[in-house]
Amino acid sequence: MPPAIRARRLLGSTAAGRIGAIESRPAVGWRWFGLLAISASVLHTWLAARAGEPVLASFLSARGGAFAPATAAFALLGAVHLGLVTYGVGQLTARYEHVRVLDALAPAAGLAALLASLELVAAGQDLAWLVAPLGLGLVLATHVLYRRAHVAIAAGTGPRGVGAPFALWFAWSSALLPGKLAAAGWSIDEAGVALVALLAVVALGYGLKYRDAVLPGATAWLLLQLTTAQPQMVRGVALAGAAACAVFAVVELTVRVFGAPAAPPARERIRARVDITRNPVYLLADG
Repeated sequence: MPPAIRARRLLGSTAAGRIGAIESRPAVGWRWFGLLAISASVLHTWLAARAGEPVLASFLSARGGAFAPATAAFALLGAVHLGLVTYGVGQLTARYEHVRVLDALAPAAGLAALLASLELVAAGQDLAWLVAPLGLGLVLATHVLYRRAHVAIAAGTGPRGVGAPFALWFAWSSALLPGKLAAAGWSIDEAGVALVALLAVVALGYGLKYRDAVLPGATAWLLLQLTTAQPQMVRGVALAGAAACAVFAVVELTVRVFGAPAAPPARERIRARVDITRNPVYLLADG
């Protein structure tokens, strides 16, 4: 009996479908699109820097008002770009050739990179009315990337490290959104407390759901950089949110390093169950 049919009988269509997904051909075109779009966006960001300062930093400091992050927030941009380029190159290697979740991530990653480049152009031309919707689109795109990556990691069908760059990117785009809305002339002063609190709540919620320390840790750093020019109440909420996210990130990292070993991913468990069909007893039973 062919191994694929034997696996489907033992495990059912869902589990066997996962194995088939791993063994199917990759969408190489979309993966190249993701890598090229990310590389172009990263190169554009650094070439467009004004006197060593990123374009968005100059734009937000001039027009972001109380929600403009401190210059130190842009130190995270290097980590975001390094993680994205590493992801873009890694998805094309033979090791991850048949990991299907990378096919699903590539188009969204390319789209998010294009939005980031368009946002950079709009900020460079001082088109504040365009920066805000592009920034909102970038938040939505990075949110999709983050969730898809971590759903795949939880199911055992995605590399464990693929969620980190998207966690950094999602935190980064979310933390800068209030400043972009303020720059576009949107009156968000009264909603400032809710916006800052929402950043912390989302980071903690996803961190708890996916056992992720990267998103809360990055959010903690960015919230600290949003406290420089804000009113006292908003500053207090930002500090509280940063403290909560930082504590969660430290605890989660401690548990991962010193805690009990995690259960094997679902894909490894499926493979282990398929391997038992090589036992002569099963071969005799199948005739």
